Amino acid sequence: MKRRARLSIGSVWGYDFRDNYQGSPMITICGRASSINVQKTVWTAAELGLEVDRVDADGTIGSIDTPDYRQLNPFALVPTLAENGLVLSQSLAIVRYLARKYGPGTLLPEDPDAAG
Repeated sequence: MKRRARLSIGSVWGYDFRDNYQGSPMITICGRASSINVQKTVWTAAELGLEVDRVDADGTIGSIDTPDYRQLNPFALVPTLAENGLVLSQSLAIVRYLARKYGPGTLLPEDPDAAG
């Protein structure tokens, strides 16, 4: 997993986060490492063997309460995931997305009815 340190906002965290919004195949998860909600999304990606670019972002460094970040996540919370034109916020939505897209038969049963 790649990790970017606390960077100035520029486009969003010092790099153009919109690259992933516009179609990059890399998964980016934004949020501070100490957040349990960020940890569970990163853990899910790791369990699925996915390469993730995690970007430090939180309220204490002022990186989430900006107009650029609010365009991606209007609630200005972490985590936020961007992948191939899709932006998701809220950890449970991100975990479910990753499990459904990459985890049938591993983190999720192959039969959707068995998942309940």
